Amino acid sequence: MKNSSNNSSASKKSVVVNVDVNDDFIDSESCKFNIDLDSPNFILPSTPSSVNTDEGDLTFVKSYGALDQPCFIDGILTDQPQNSVHPHDNYKVAQQIGHRHNSQPSKFHQNGFYDEDLHLHQPHQSSVVPYSVASETGKRAYVNVGFQMADEERSSNNLAKHNSDKSSHGQILPSRDPVRWVDLETRYGKVPFKRQMSTTVYLTRNAGSCCSHNTLLNLFASLFPIFSWLRSYDVKSDLVNDIFAGITAAALHLPQGMAYGLLAGVAPINGLYVSFFPVIIYAIMGTSRHASVGTFAIASIMTRNAMNKLGVPPGTISVGNRTINHDYIDHFPPYTSLEVATALCFVAGIIRLVMGCLRLGIISVLLSDQSVSAFSTGAAIHVATSQIADLFGWKSPRTVSGPFKLVHIWIDLFNAASTTNWVTTSLSITVVIILVVYKELIDEPLKRKFHLPVSVPVDLLILISSTALSYFTQMNLNYGVRIMGNIPKGLPSITTPNLDLSVKLLPDGFAVAMVTYAIGLSLGKIFAKKHRYQIRPSQELLALGAADLVSSFFACYPCSASLSRTPVQENAGARTQLTALISSAIMLLILLFLGPLFFYLPKCVLSCIILVALKNMLLQIGDIKQIFSVSRLEGICYLITFLSTVLLDVDLGLIVGVLVAILMALIRFMAPNVSLLGQLPNTEIYVEKNYFQQAVELDGIKIFRFSSALFFLNTETFRENLFKFCFDCTYFELMEADDATRKFILGKTKAVIIDCSTISYVDSPGVEMILEIFNGLRDIRVRCYLASCPAIVLSMLERTRFTERITAKRSPIFPTTHDAVIAESLSAPL
Repeated sequence: MKNSSNNSSASKKSVVVNVDVNDDFIDSESCKFNIDLDSPNFILPSTPSSVNTDEGDLTFVKSYGALDQPCFIDGILTDQPQNSVHPHDNYKVAQQIGHRHNSQPSKFHQNGFYDEDLHLHQPHQSSVVPYSVASETGKRAYVNVGFQMADEERSSNNLAKHNSDKSSHGQILPSRDPVRWVDLETRYGKVPFKRQMSTTVYLTRNAGSCCSHNTLLNLFASLFPIFSWLRSYDVKSDLVNDIFAGITAAALHLPQGMAYGLLAGVAPINGLYVSFFPVIIYAIMGTSRHASVGTFAIASIMTRNAMNKLGVPPGTISVGNRTINHDYIDHFPPYTSLEVATALCFVAGIIRLVMGCLRLGIISVLLSDQSVSAFSTGAAIHVATSQIADLFGWKSPRTVSGPFKLVHIWIDLFNAASTTNWVTTSLSITVVIILVVYKELIDEPLKRKFHLPVSVPVDLLILISSTALSYFTQMNLNYGVRIMGNIPKGLPSITTPNLDLSVKLLPDGFAVAMVTYAIGLSLGKIFAKKHRYQIRPSQELLALGAADLVSSFFACYPCSASLSRTPVQENAGARTQLTALISSAIMLLILLFLGPLFFYLPKCVLSCIILVALKNMLLQIGDIKQIFSVSRLEGICYLITFLSTVLLDVDLGLIVGVLVAILMALIRFMAPNVSLLGQLPNTEIYVEKNYFQQAVELDGIKIFRFSSALFFLNTETFRENLFKFCFDCTYFELMEADDATRKFILGKTKAVIIDCSTISYVDSPGVEMILEIFNGLRDIRVRCYLASCPAIVLSMLERTRFTERITAKRSPIFPTTHDAVIAESLSAPL
């Protein structure tokens, strides 16, 4: 292209532009443009010629675009008919979408652009004259300053086709005007921001409705869901399944209740009470249709741990309303094990009820899945350790509590190995082998062969057969095998928990309430998702709290949903909590009539049942490799929680697990994923450059993404990462640099776009940081834009009057990243 002199007169501002037109249907002749800058009319003589202009090098490129739009030349509207512009070749000047809405149209100049204030600005590499010269339908040509544009292909169906605004060299070819948030709000109507009403107004408006008849009925139905699902209960399709599942659950409650009662440090009969009273309360108030509430290994071991901290020995027997330990007949401990258990149950119930009334079910998120898994695995090691002595007939270890408790216990067990009872050991090994072989190798094939809906209750069968064997061989007298002894029949009398002791057990009660609630809620959600119904976390707190509170008056320790019984109950066909009521009815018969029949039951058999039931929990330690492969932070969280639970203690492990989970969350907030985005060719899609080989960074534009909430904890991190990724320096290094150094650091960068699509929340310190970055960059002649802001971010920007406090003349907030890119490409340099 060659430049020639411009002979336009001084009285009439005009530009003569000669343009090469490369097209098959146009002769290779010159086409002369006479652009009158003082008139909205555009004159295009029909005489073609080569490109000659002293106002700048212009190149026209074929592209797709409609020709029935108003014509614009440098912001000046020209509404001439198409044929009046060029009768022969039907060319006209057109801007595809519209002009820049300037109050004063800007003027074309060989050295740049005049802005709305008629100030001259130099073009930079990504600057584009936002106007095109279009030919017949399906074609258009762009007027471009400073670089050659790539040709665009013709659409196969000759219709207008949208193409990418990015060339292969990272340069922008805008095919439309940018859309700003203010434009969307004006065009489509913005919903006014609603401020939160005051507490007084809220209470005044809702005081009357709270006492209405319908509100009270809804409250009653919400507190007692049983009355809601009973009204729609399908007797024909559900009753048989619930009855069968109830019988199956009772067959599990009996051995587990006795075993876990012994594990909790109380008499086996107390475990049967926990399998009866709390089950009824939860069936009335719970929202899970499949949860099997009652005894649970973790709740039992945490109850026993509370006794150890108070110096109360487990393994007591009931005498009236008091308990006596065989080793401490001459000097009573300060409290009995039953008093500790019932007081702990009372405290856990109160805590759950208060949390439920305050709708604090969401607090369960403090216990991540990794924390719960690690904690339960560590607690399972404590449970298994507590059963070793009965498993081999060893002398019971000392009662120890506090950090490194397991180390002292294992030392005592090693020293007691010489007291092994070989009959007890042989019986234990036999029972463990039978349970493991049946559950791992026989159970599933047997169910498939005989089409059994549930497993055969092998635990119950072993319980009955071992009791019969012990009775006929008199194992306790002839071989020194420990047996259960007297198991009273009937229901316990109502006894008020020790309130003074309850105060001392507040930390333990909170730990039990949180852990068992988190495990039970996770279990309930699994089956609720499978069967497509809803679990209400706060109502679960109320249900478990009421179950603990009521049952604490009936010689019970804290209850929980069981990880082992719940899947079995669901597999047995349970449809509703009527299953729990049927199970409780069977347990009532056992309590009233069958308790004494288990006098000769060997304790080692219950220990075997507990150990086999804990097998899956113990094997969770193998998950650590997979967790580390997914996330190093989650693996560290798991490992710290597990080691703390094993080496320190169960309650300390819980506290450490919660603190580590919170710390990991803070680390993710303070060190989030940040990246620069690039554009995919021929799209308006901007992606992280690391994930796509063809993603290209745009010339002069940095697109920064911050994948986290932006609040007071990470505002400094946000700023430092933005300047590190965009300019490879810190904020203060750039601001304090001299002009030469700053020019070197900035390079070609003329704009920064902050992609806010992954910023879920921003607080007022976050807004202040964005404002500081905006104005700081503006001072060094770099534009800044916000794109893809969620509604919650926009509302915070509005409340802090963000747009009124920045130095930019127009709103820098755009609905998409591509709109911000177009806006920058159409903007004059600062």
